[in-house]
Amino acid sequence: MGVSPRRQGCSSVDRLAQAKLAYAPVVVLTGLPATEHLGRDTFQEIDQHVLFQPMTKRTFSVPRPERIPEFILEAFRVTNAGPRGPVVVNIPRDLFNHESDVTLPAPGGQPVVASGAVDGATLEHIKALLLASRAPVIHAGAGVKWGCGTANLLKLAEALQLPITTSAGHGDLAPVDHPLYAGAVAPRGNSVASWLTREADVILALGTRLGFNTTFFAPLHTLLC
Repeated sequence: MGVSPRRQGCSSVDRLAQAKLAYAPVVVLTGLPATEHLGRDTFQEIDQHVLFQPMTKRTFSVPRPERIPEFILEAFRVTNAGPRGPVVVNIPRDLFNHESDVTLPAPGGQPVVASGAVDGATLEHIKALLLASRAPVIHAGAGVKWGCGTANLLKLAEALQLPITTSAGHGDLAPVDHPLYAGAVAPRGNSVASWLTREADVILALGTRLGFNTTFFAPLHTLLC
């Protein structure tokens, strides 16, 4: 979580749009002209609230120096609550010239995001497909990681003796030395993991939305949970 360094040919707006599409929790602190210059056609002034709004979950503008900690804490709460996504906090430059006494809350206290539930009939259908399959695979994504579900994922894979692949960018979801973990798929992933998903006749997809980097496979059955 944080601000990625700007790369040549890719603007901050591009990065925010990518983060929103990837449901990535990102908090960005941006500067504004001094408070007394806002709305007075200051040099290169633009409405950053309107600019960032389409590609963020929320965009805040801090009105007073003593509220900077409050807005930043709220930004971290919003970016991690529900479907994750980027949040921008605009801060006028003159607010950084002030000193304020604030009390920061204790670490932790992030909102608990309830996981989805699967009804019994669907579970029985999944079970039947897996038992009848020739080459099943578990494909896991960011939802498992953000939900701290790695232990349960490994327990399921070990019980069923199924290989695990992960979506692009989430190769750290499982221990790399686990015997059932094949790694991430996609062009920047592991060739073994990509081969497993291509050859699978049933894919149990957990905590992933199957983005463009993982939809190159065409299994007979893909079960989304």
